[in-house]
Amino acid sequence: MVMCEAYKLDMTAKQGYVWFLPVWLGRNWYDTSINDNKEKINCSRAEMIEAANGYFSLTHAFYASNDSIMQENKTVGQWKQSVAKTGPAILNSDYAGFAYDGVWTYAMALNQLAKEDPEALSNLHSDTTASKLVQYIQKLDFNGVSGHIKFRGGPSRFSTINIVQWYNENQHIVGSFNPNVTHNRAEINGGNLTLYDPLIKWYTENGAVPEDGTLPPPTCALEGLAKAFNVSCQTAAIILNIFLVAVLLIIVVVVVFYMKRKYALKVEKTKNYMRSLGIPFDMHNTSDLDKWEIRRECVVINRKLGEGAFGTVYGGEVSVDNNSNWTAAAVKTLKVGSTTEEKLDFLSEAEAMKRFDHKNIVKLLGVCTKEEPVYTIMEFMLYGDLKTYLLARRHLVKSDIEESEEVSPKRLTNMSLDVARGLSYLAEMKFVHRDIASRNCLVNAQRSVKIGDFGMTRAMFDNDYYKFTRRGMLPVRWMSPESLALGVFTPSSDIWSFGVLLYEITTFGNFPFQGKSNAQVLELVKDGQTLDIPKGTKPQL
Repeated sequence: MVMCEAYKLDMTAKQGYVWFLPVWLGRNWYDTSINDNKEKINCSRAEMIEAANGYFSLTHAFYASNDSIMQENKTVGQWKQSVAKTGPAILNSDYAGFAYDGVWTYAMALNQLAKEDPEALSNLHSDTTASKLVQYIQKLDFNGVSGHIKFRGGPSRFSTINIVQWYNENQHIVGSFNPNVTHNRAEINGGNLTLYDPLIKWYTENGAVPEDGTLPPPTCALEGLAKAFNVSCQTAAIILNIFLVAVLLIIVVVVVFYMKRKYALKVEKTKNYMRSLGIPFDMHNTSDLDKWEIRRECVVINRKLGEGAFGTVYGGEVSVDNNSNWTAAAVKTLKVGSTTEEKLDFLSEAEAMKRFDHKNIVKLLGVCTKEEPVYTIMEFMLYGDLKTYLLARRHLVKSDIEESEEVSPKRLTNMSLDVARGLSYLAEMKFVHRDIASRNCLVNAQRSVKIGDFGMTRAMFDNDYYKFTRRGMLPVRWMSPESLALGVFTPSSDIWSFGVLLYEITTFGNFPFQGKSNAQVLELVKDGQTLDIPKGTKPQL
């Protein structure tokens, strides 16, 4: 259809247009008389041929030259002759040479693997064996049917590019490009372009190469300026240089002023941002986390626990006092290359946790901030978060087996009291958690519950509330009406979230406001509606 429109708009080779089309078009793609197109093409076969005549394509060379010696120590031409005798249909495919060399590539790599590690052949699908096989493939260097096989550290090899022109209803190779490739690196340093001029056909009226619209160069590069000032070309060049130097000086002054102003604004923004996170700002010491710094060699990571908002969370051990006493720990990591704001957000949790010392608050053990990735290290909670704990034990409800003690009314009541004690402590310390939910409460080996995940925790400082001013993801289903409406967080809003947490505990991990969207929950809570209390709940609860 495109070439048909090109014909109608007089945009063919006759008018000096040069088209580049894909090489994989079918043999009779232009023949509208036999092609059953989904869209009606309003051009005849002859018109399509006129539109397409002279178009170019680029393609990889499918075979090396016939006189090239291939891996079987014979020429490519001899190989083609032998294949034509045994399986002539094979040569009908342009990719036969690639397939043949691909088999040889794997065969050579497997042969090398068998020589150096015979046992590896019995376990080809293991990661170790596959890695070795890839290494052997990357080291291969031989001349194949399709050309020189060498990967040079890259995912693919470099081959000759053929330039193909279509005319007389057939494709003709009219040139080639042989890249100059460095010995062991996947880089092209130029190459040799060869054009077979006698084979290239131009369909312009005079048979000349079409012009690209480039205007002839003026007699003087600054002819317009020289005429404007009525001076010589050399004097015009001096005037232009003086003008450019003056403009450059002005630009430099403006840029310096702008950068200085931008830096001052950035410092002020960082200062305000850190204050909003509850981190005291000091140009010489932006944080007093140094005393919590642990040498990286004193942290051992041995397993992955999950993914956090900023990076992966691992389980491991830490030597807090740099001695032989090792303690189980959870290690939160910050993704390498994170922005300054992401780093401040990540460290704000440690800034809050370092102030807390309570049996129902997850304890901060230390940080690693001198190198990337940045770590925050805290005590390890064996049973993970409370939501997972409850969901995994739903089947034990009203069960007579011994494990049912893990979810007995007494146990759940004690867990609720654990969270309440932790919240009371946070209120005394003038902090609001802002994200109290079962997913953020962790269960230790003794099945005591501790409040964790202090990424949204903020200090109230001189006020009895924290005013939220930044946009971000908020736990709408756990938020109080005043927090949703005004962005105000107080110990009372944490108590509201605690009520939603009690609902989660009572229902063994049910999702609050199940079946409703966040927008619907927002309107319901702002209108004064609350969660439906489960049937059978005692009045005291």
